[in-house]
Amino acid sequence: MSMSKVSRSQLSVQEVLRQLAAAQAERDAAQAARKVAENKVFDLENEVQAQALLVRQLHIQLKALSRKLAEATDRSEQQVFKWELDRVQKRLDELNRERFGTKSERLPRGGDNDDGPTECGPPTDCDSHGAESTVSDDPSTGGSSDQKSTDSGPKQPGHGPTPQPNLDREEQLHLLPPDTACIQCGGELKAWKGRTQDCEEVDVVERTYRIKVHKHQTYRCRCCRHLETAPADLRLVPGGRYSLPFAVSVAVDKYRDAIPLARQVKRMGAVQLKVTSQTLWDQINALATLLHHNYLALQSKLLEQEVLHADETPWRLIKKGGSKRWWVWALTDGKRAFFLLAASRGQAPARQLLGDFAGVLVADRYVVYEALEKGLTKAGGVQLKLEIDGVEHVEPQPDFTHATCWMHARRGFFRAHKAGEVDARVVLDLIGRLYSVEAEAKKSVATVRDAAEREAALLEARRTLRTTRSRGIVDVLDKWVDDHEPIPGTLMSDAITWIRNGRKPLRRFLDDPRLPLDNGEAERRIRPLVLGRKVFHGARSEAGTRVAAVLYSLVESCALQNVDAREYLRVAAERALDNRRQVFLPEDYARELACSAE
Repeated sequence: MSMSKVSRSQLSVQEVLRQLAAAQAERDAAQAARKVAENKVFDLENEVQAQALLVRQLHIQLKALSRKLAEATDRSEQQVFKWELDRVQKRLDELNRERFGTKSERLPRGGDNDDGPTECGPPTDCDSHGAESTVSDDPSTGGSSDQKSTDSGPKQPGHGPTPQPNLDREEQLHLLPPDTACIQCGGELKAWKGRTQDCEEVDVVERTYRIKVHKHQTYRCRCCRHLETAPADLRLVPGGRYSLPFAVSVAVDKYRDAIPLARQVKRMGAVQLKVTSQTLWDQINALATLLHHNYLALQSKLLEQEVLHADETPWRLIKKGGSKRWWVWALTDGKRAFFLLAASRGQAPARQLLGDFAGVLVADRYVVYEALEKGLTKAGGVQLKLEIDGVEHVEPQPDFTHATCWMHARRGFFRAHKAGEVDARVVLDLIGRLYSVEAEAKKSVATVRDAAEREAALLEARRTLRTTRSRGIVDVLDKWVDDHEPIPGTLMSDAITWIRNGRKPLRRFLDDPRLPLDNGEAERRIRPLVLGRKVFHGARSEAGTRVAAVLYSLVESCALQNVDAREYLRVAAERALDNRRQVFLPEDYARELACSAE
């Protein structure tokens, strides 16, 4: 090897070593800078926390001094309180200028970064005692030190504790140790009667269980020695050991909060109640049986409505030999919810669900709904015999009009767009404009307070906007679909075919302002059952499916009526025990609550 080649090789190695050394130096410098920045942020956070604590203490002092000044009768005492009040207010104003004022008014904080965590407004007494303070994640509502002071304006959302008017209240008096002396003069401290500084704290009381012993007095006749005993209250399970509220609690935990029975057993065991899953099942089975007439009445009430939403989702029937796929059929009008659990997704459960419904059904383009509608218009409708619980029933033929969902029409184009079909964006934008029109109609009536007037105004707004704007958008979309010829077998082809084959039910919303654009109402109602399916995987018997259908229907209807499911089930069960035929729906309970509040 020549000397020149050796020299060039040595030079290249030296150059590499120099580059490595330079890179190492840059890395060390970056690590050092990061360490300095981390220390700086840590110091700023500590400073902010200390300031926040000081502000909280000053607010407490300010409130206490204001109360004392208002209650003071001696002139010299009032003067002392005024002087102390001015001193605390001045210090608080200085801190507020530092934290919330403009940059020219802010005091130096020892750093350039003012975007650290801050308190967004004056805290309350509760905050000084560890109550949780909420800060909005929205940059427009707080979280930046550049925001304006909120001292002179209305409270911003998310500031201060949330009011809890419905919680039970318990007062606890805190005293100083008996031998505590004054820190200023060492004198004796005496309790100032009626003077306290109050703060609130949200506490938790663990669920407990107790044995309630019912003693029924026995009486004896003095003449014939006949014995008579005071009657016992009606029970959910005759001769059972568990109360009606106990069964209701188990049902709500399972069908509203998705807590399986096995987990409830563990929770009860933690508070010394020994019980089995079978015992809990016996309670909810008896409750569902007792309320089954309300379940049927709920369906009848729904079938009287003009517009309904339907959807279905898989369910599982778990047996020893393996599981079977069942289906949840959902029916709702936005105020009530009804669920049917069936072994198939065919016409038989659909007929059982819809009965003699003669309104407009909003659903996806599932073939069963289309077949039922076409059977009416073409075949005249043939009644179908169904066997339910071993009894043969002749189901009435529904007479509904089918309106399909624009959300489902959009999904095909969304999948095509994700797969790289650029043209799908055209349809997505057009459907987005339809939803914008609907949002505009809803916004136009937002200021109407009365619910009935607002509903009527919304229908009129929809009628006008859909005629003047939405119809033109749909016409453009239809023309684009007709003119576009995608490659067969692609996602775009499937999406276009979906719309071409279902134009009439898709366009029905244009002529009926009662109809929404999509079937979101039914899909939202069915979500709790999907959650339950994921948590406890389904039902372990056909009886379990019937219990689930009854209790899910009543619990979800309570949610739509904005009433407590626990209280409703208790009241409904008590009335059913008194009169097995009395119908009492969640809407009836909501109506009673509204009347009692007036």
